[in-house]
Amino acid sequence: MIEQAKGVIAARANVDVGTAFSLLRNSARVSRRLISEVAADVTAGRLPADAFTRRDGRVILNVPATKRGRS
Repeated sequence: MIEQAKGVIAARANVDVGTAFSLLRNSARVSRRLISEVAADVTAGRLPADAFTRRDGRVILNVPATKRGRS
C-alpha cells in the first residue's frame, strides 16, 4: 500500500519517489495518523484535489488529522 501511495504522490506532485515517501511520512506525523492510513487514503483517492500544495517551492501533502484522538 505504501509503495502504491508513493507512486501516486510522485505522479500527482511531480516529485521523485524519495520525496513522495517524505511527504507521506511527514503528513502522517503532522496529522497524527499511521502512515498506512494516509497511504490508504492516497491510493483510494480520498484526498481532496488540493491535497498537494506548493509553498515556497516545496510540495506539501495536506491530510486531515485522525478522529481517534491520538496524542
